[in-house]
Amino acid sequence: MMKKNITVIQKFAWIYAIGFLLIVLIGHIPIFIDDQGYLLGFFGISFFIDAGHFIAGLGAGIAAWHS
Repeated sequence: MMKKNITVIQKFAWIYAIGFLLIVLIGHIPIFIDDQGYLLGFFGISFFIDAGHFIAGLGAGIAAWHS
């Protein structure tokens, strides 16, 4: 089996995917959420925001895998 070279754009796509999926993950860890329900004290959390981050991360991962 031949080894496939990973391009620079694929690396950035993987970083983008991991970043967005990490945002979704830390949004559900209580130590990162303050008393008012803000992530890191700045960012509001909702289902729609989490879904958007998850879809963006998933889409970037799929794009990086198939490109």
